[in-house]
Amino acid sequence: MKLSKSKVVYVLILICLISLVLLSGNRDFLQKHEAVSEVKGNNSNEYILGAHYFGNEWPITFWTSEFYNLDSDMQKIRNDGFNTIVLVIPWGEFQPGIDPIKYNDDMFERLKYVVNKADLNDLKVIIRIGYAWDFDPDVQYPNNERFEKLYVDDLFYKAWLDYITKIKNELEQFHNVTFAFLTWEDFWGIVEKSTHINSLDERIKYAKEIGYQNYLKNNYDLNEISKLYNQSFESFDQIPTPDAKKESMRLMYEFFDYILIEKFYIPAKERFGNLSLEVRVDSDPVYNSDGSISWYSHNKTYNLPDSSYTTMYYSPSMGAENNSNEEPSDKVLNRFDYILNNTKQNAGDNKIFIDQFLYFDNTPAFSHNTKIKSNELSNFIGKSYNSLTKYTSGYALWNYKDYAANTVYNAAFEFGLKGWDSNNVKSVKNENDSAVEVSGNGWISQTIPKSRDFYHSYSEYVNLKFSARAVNRNSTIKLSVGEWSEQQSLVTEWKDYNFKIPVSQLNKYDLKFSSINGEFILDDIYLYSFIQKGQVYDVNGNSDALLDSIKELNQKLSLQNDLIPVYEVDLNKKRESQYITDIFDGSSYIEEDDNGRYVWIGKNSEVQIKKKANSTGIEIKGYVPFSLHRKYNDKVENIVVELYVNNKKVKEYTFTKDSPLSIKLMWDEIDDNSNIADIQIRTNSEFNPSMQGESDRRNLSIIINSITQLK
Repeated sequence: MKLSKSKVVYVLILICLISLVLLSGNRDFLQKHEAVSEVKGNNSNEYILGAHYFGNEWPITFWTSEFYNLDSDMQKIRNDGFNTIVLVIPWGEFQPGIDPIKYNDDMFERLKYVVNKADLNDLKVIIRIGYAWDFDPDVQYPNNERFEKLYVDDLFYKAWLDYITKIKNELEQFHNVTFAFLTWEDFWGIVEKSTHINSLDERIKYAKEIGYQNYLKNNYDLNEISKLYNQSFESFDQIPTPDAKKESMRLMYEFFDYILIEKFYIPAKERFGNLSLEVRVDSDPVYNSDGSISWYSHNKTYNLPDSSYTTMYYSPSMGAENNSNEEPSDKVLNRFDYILNNTKQNAGDNKIFIDQFLYFDNTPAFSHNTKIKSNELSNFIGKSYNSLTKYTSGYALWNYKDYAANTVYNAAFEFGLKGWDSNNVKSVKNENDSAVEVSGNGWISQTIPKSRDFYHSYSEYVNLKFSARAVNRNSTIKLSVGEWSEQQSLVTEWKDYNFKIPVSQLNKYDLKFSSINGEFILDDIYLYSFIQKGQVYDVNGNSDALLDSIKELNQKLSLQNDLIPVYEVDLNKKRESQYITDIFDGSSYIEEDDNGRYVWIGKNSEVQIKKKANSTGIEIKGYVPFSLHRKYNDKVENIVVELYVNNKKVKEYTFTKDSPLSIKLMWDEIDDNSNIADIQIRTNSEFNPSMQGESDRRNLSIIINSITQLK
């Protein structure tokens, strides 16, 4: 445990400070619905039990999808034990214009509508800012191209910062928004591109454009660079981006870590406020000149400056063999504990939030990754509780509900005919549901490049699904996808239609529905070759194999929010807290044995207590494990425990054997008639079990069981 900075929390003592033993489409659509909910307090210290929310779509097409199931969806999420949803905000779709800056007001209205719905359903919201992908046809410089230009074009950088500010301003009215985060993924493109440029001149040019040469100039001399590149340079402007299989690649990783924090995270945090960053917890291989391989860790980015949370992701493949193998859950759990421990140790005082808890991943491109044995997934989820409670302050599922990777933009016509070409077509309403009506001889089409289907090279078929009905009498339509076409008869009742089309027959996915005879109404179109699965709910919303395991995990983790009693804190303070590591600075997480609950503290710890009415003093109870200090450091002769109150030393105890600790401090011993006791506990020794090869990497000194007020 690294000692935290001073986090002053004044506790209005109603009960003991540490009751570890005692509590051992559009605006028109949106304006028809509720106004912003009544402002509620935001308990940002509640253990986060989160689910990414994509409705009936996926992150790329969610914001143009139907919202009429929001209430029932969120009630289901809440009933499954979650207290938070995570919303993904694509940069392009929300800020389609860069020069000049232009915002999509409809998207922001929809964002506020969803956040408000979450609040009405007693759900917190976490915002992922800056997702790279969307299909909006109005976006200037779409997808990854935008993020690359952040490095090379100040116009894009200023627009991006303005986008951060815009989201902050739009959401600041909502007290259920816990925090937001950026992710390293959105900025990683320059690393990938730098290793795929073949021309030396182009590599040198790119190294200058993205600021890599300037970074090296400010941090290294040419001799150091020449040694790592294994060639001589006369000036920094001769240095190219490194080869991925050379030792110099380490410098590119260093550059990325530096720029991620200094150019992106810190300026964005200055604008947004309560901002986190999903850090890269995968290590990257470095191919040393002697033929060996070492691993570059991005752990210097974990201790985010002035942040409450460090955000991370998790997959069983991390640190594994990844040779298409399966492993028993207990082996994966050991690795899981190590990864979380390592992240926590390098994150300073920040809490850890796992935004993507990927215990299962069927992404085709990662089919070689190590997986948990399918019959042990439930066991892994259940036992993950131990590591989650030790190291994290929350987690979220990416796949709460399976989703089809739909390639169709505005597939439910919530935004009318945007993104579609048409003839003799009009928008219609079916109760609250949007659709289109195609007249006789009419047609509607959308140009869809095959590249929109990220998974087509792994799939044998692409699936076409839609809902349709004839208007007054049965009709016949022609539907086509690229070079494939089919005729279909329609009846006057709504019906779902499904077609499987061989991917090998398609050079493009251009989609068209034409009337051969009669009018018809069309809605809810899906064109996809892959379904991302999480085994909680299937794509149709039916419960899946791991739902019960997730609900049981949530139930156990929700008890974490009850382990620490609800304290009345000084609301004028910038930071409210109910977590023991915040209330008791220098403490570790709560543990429990046959004698009750307790916390370890390090050599320096601090807590502040406000005098309770009729209180005569304060009693601290704990235990001094002298034998453990001797076990890890045989030079320890005694354990000295000093008690400081309001910066004045008032007590000192010396221990030469394992002993209970009991300290009583009377209020009349505190100077200047203060009702506040700033208590500091200092010891002369601490030990770290990992120094002798054990898994626990905390710095430990003594145990505290309770701090109570005397009457």
